[in-house]
Amino acid sequence: MTAATPDTVRPVRRHGGLRAAARVRVLARIEGRRLLARPTVLAGAGLSLLTMVTLTRTTAPVLNRDDTTASAALLVLAAATLLATNAAALRSRRRATDELLASMPTPPRVRTLASLCSVAGVVALAGLLGGAFLLWRLAADPVTAPDPFELLTGPALVALGGCLGVALARWAPSVTVAPVVVVGLAALEFSVNLLIGGSEYGGRVKWLAPFVGQHGVARELLIRPTGWHLAYLVALVAVLGCVALLRHPATRPTIATAGAAVLVLLLAGGAQLRPLDPAQDPNALAAELTAAAAQDCEQRDDVTYCALPGYEPWVDRWAATVEPVLARLPERARPRPLTVRQDFLGTRLESLADHGGPGTAAEPTHSEVRPGLWRGRNAGEGAYQFGLALGVAALAVGLSPDGALSPADALPGQVGEGLQACTPAGQARSVVALWLAGQTSERSAEYLRNEVERQGGTTAPATGTPAPEIYFARPAAHPIGALNFGGWEAAVAVQLLRQAPDHIAGLVDRHWDTLSDPATTTDEALALLGADYPAPGRPPADVRGPGSTEAGSSGTDWRLVACP
Repeated sequence: MTAATPDTVRPVRRHGGLRAAARVRVLARIEGRRLLARPTVLAGAGLSLLTMVTLTRTTAPVLNRDDTTASAALLVLAAATLLATNAAALRSRRRATDELLASMPTPPRVRTLASLCSVAGVVALAGLLGGAFLLWRLAADPVTAPDPFELLTGPALVALGGCLGVALARWAPSVTVAPVVVVGLAALEFSVNLLIGGSEYGGRVKWLAPFVGQHGVARELLIRPTGWHLAYLVALVAVLGCVALLRHPATRPTIATAGAAVLVLLLAGGAQLRPLDPAQDPNALAAELTAAAAQDCEQRDDVTYCALPGYEPWVDRWAATVEPVLARLPERARPRPLTVRQDFLGTRLESLADHGGPGTAAEPTHSEVRPGLWRGRNAGEGAYQFGLALGVAALAVGLSPDGALSPADALPGQVGEGLQACTPAGQARSVVALWLAGQTSERSAEYLRNEVERQGGTTAPATGTPAPEIYFARPAAHPIGALNFGGWEAAVAVQLLRQAPDHIAGLVDRHWDTLSDPATTTDEALALLGADYPAPGRPPADVRGPGSTEAGSSGTDWRLVACP
């Protein structure tokens, strides 16, 4: 029997004999499948998707804000990917198999590169989650258009988390390091997005953080360097990948890639820190967009609807809310001319917010209702309809913007200025306004009932006791700003909603001059409208007259006066 010599034995091609690139592909495919099956990644993906849905399920799709919401939600998956890739790269250390792997033909450098490439599967998953969310929003009558750079920011954040996890495993091989880094990054994001926000403190430096939110500023007015920020994140991913590979003997491709990535990182970072162009001042942009909306208004009967560019599909929704209010008003009481003009009220302009103050717009006129850039949907539809309808009803009953919300002198014992706001509590016209807004739709009526029950205005107060007030934080701004309606008046309006709308509308028409008179009290309204409400005895309307104060929910000191 002839023994085989090395020259006669045909070598068996195994993974160890393949070229380095092929070995990286094989290992990356194996590690990628394992990574996608890890409970940490699956939980992170589920929580990210749940966050997207939870943050937007009660608001109508506004795609130039939803893209940022999707990226913010993917921060959860990015953190989960960091922990999962770090644990995968430390697997051999935890299982004490480093010496065994050292005897294998695959060098450590190839295994590190494969770990970095395995993140691609989770990045693709992040893209699928963002795409599914966008399709869900597109199916619900969206407005505006998304920013593709914002949409790609979420997957880039996931790639950043994965590469950071591998780099930490190579340079700080301990299972306790990655969780500490996740907590530190979470604290950084909290500081940037909740504490610093749009304030002057931090300025443009905040863009060196992985993610920066919109902070309540209208996207149309916000100068976001999204393209440069995406380039910054991609360069940071490349730098972290090279840092992980430099744990092994350096090669020319790694050094060249690291140098190019650092160059792009510095270029993109510098572009983000560049001061804003004065020509792009948000106040000027707001004036330009408002003028464009005024030039493209739509007339429907006696109402003019002016939507900002990109929001035109909302006109039908506004008309469906405004028309039921006008239909219940006496012909002589309908505000004419009535304009529903969308505005940036309620948003913060960056140029002013950078100095610690909110953005302001021109004061609305007596015949204007100004909805903002938010519209309710599903469970939030009732609040939105009620708010817009209440703006129209308030105009009809004569609640004037004069003196409704203005600076007041420093309150006794307080430092600085407070705010003076008017309240129609105790006035019959507040009952009429609340009923008009509530009868707009079933969802609007349900919202009013829920607010009365939640804020405790269900029974009439005893004589001489201040009535509880109900504050309606309305998404649609109207000329009188924030009104604190009497809780009892709101409860009476709820009782009126249980009666036939045509019957109440007839009584309102017959007694309109009396009901819209500020001197008419709620007790008199009960008699005129035939409301069967228990526990009469409303205190005089001036119980909370000029000089009375209370603190708002945000700690702001208010001085409440009776509405003129």
